[in-house]
Amino acid sequence: MDCDGIVLCPGSGKVAISVRLFISSCFEFALHWVYVLGALLSGMLSARASDLRPATLVFGVGQESLFDNGSDARFIEYCRKGPIAPLVKANRVIVQSVAPSESVLTSEFTYSRIPLATLIRRTHLGAAVRANLLIRHLTAPYILLLAAIRFPPLILLARDIAYAFAIKVLDRNDFIEAVVITNSAFTSQPLWMRDATDRKFAVHMVWYSQNVVPFVYIRDGHVSDVPNYRHVRADQMWVWTNGFKDYLEKVGISSSIHVVGPILWYMPTPPRAHSDTDIRIAIFDVTPVRDDVARRIGLIDNYYSMENMERFIEEAVSVCRELEAITGRRVRVLLKHKRNYNTSHDQRYIELIERITLSGTGVELVPFQSNMYSLVSECDASIVVPYSSPAFVASHLGRHSIYFDPTGELAPTFEKAALIGFAFDRAGLKRQLVEIMSSKTAYENGSVGVVDSLDPVMQGDGEKSAS
Repeated sequence: MDCDGIVLCPGSGKVAISVRLFISSCFEFALHWVYVLGALLSGMLSARASDLRPATLVFGVGQESLFDNGSDARFIEYCRKGPIAPLVKANRVIVQSVAPSESVLTSEFTYSRIPLATLIRRTHLGAAVRANLLIRHLTAPYILLLAAIRFPPLILLARDIAYAFAIKVLDRNDFIEAVVITNSAFTSQPLWMRDATDRKFAVHMVWYSQNVVPFVYIRDGHVSDVPNYRHVRADQMWVWTNGFKDYLEKVGISSSIHVVGPILWYMPTPPRAHSDTDIRIAIFDVTPVRDDVARRIGLIDNYYSMENMERFIEEAVSVCRELEAITGRRVRVLLKHKRNYNTSHDQRYIELIERITLSGTGVELVPFQSNMYSLVSECDASIVVPYSSPAFVASHLGRHSIYFDPTGELAPTFEKAALIGFAFDRAGLKRQLVEIMSSKTAYENGSVGVVDSLDPVMQGDGEKSAS
């Protein structure tokens, strides 16, 4: 079995490395080894290498969460006022970012492609410590070479070995206060973060999303878990809900787990008041990736395919238009993507959204970096693709949301929470939206519900709907 250069022999249990993978791993080692070497040398010459504060290193936060219209004010506010303790009390924070920069608000936050290299470059290590680290770092290529000669698969640890001595020296001298990673790291995690016996700093894993539990399809009923999560190691984890904490413990994670509510990397803001009588429905989708990308990452039966997401958005919008006719009130549909488009996304879906938002259907594309708390608070209900996290934001805020599966294939296995419904089809979605609007109108007017009188076609609809 050739797994992208790692060759496994199921019969004998032997593992071999292809020549291509061996060479590419050597180049990867050289690249990161040079990063550390450059940081060591430039720190000797730079006047900026004078910081004595320990640093908290942050990995795996998306650019869309770090910067809002070019400013990191929202992210910094969350770090300092939010529920993630290591970020609240951090002396200084070095955040992994594809756009290296300094915060214009405070010297405590820095954004770097290679946070470890930045820490080495700017920290006042002292001449003796820096020289000792330089000497040990120069021996790393020989250690890797000897290890790979004895057992070639060890070349897969090339990047870890490139940073090994730097981590050890920084930790021993108390220059690493904490390391914060996110659930983006579920596919790979450096060994220096995993070894709890030989480090003093704590590793924290922040789950910015709970949409990680595999679907259960009605047609087969098989329940499975992503095997990667069993191998994640962190001293402490930070999650949204008690149910998700229970799930992580079930798959074998033994970390100390803190339940802190929604983690969106920004603080809640109060909703804006509206003087109109419009109904506002938020839709939260998942932008599908191209078919070739899905195959490459192992999505054999990809629920978030172009076909399913096209059906989701078109049927959700269609039901909102019917709701407009039923209630006699204008329905504004506010569509929010999780993040900006990128090259892996299916261009057909992007073009579909452009057609929908430009065709006069009343669908408005909300900027992806918009504050979700505000959006959900200002809407009467949210329609959410299974089983994306915005439904739990709505529940947290006391607002209605509906998971909508237009395919009718999924079992409702999501964590049950207040005001979260589930619809197997458009009829069920329609019924639940009408019921929500009916109860809201009755509450505002002090009268009884009017579901049955709103639309006679609702009678007998939605037999498959569940809430």
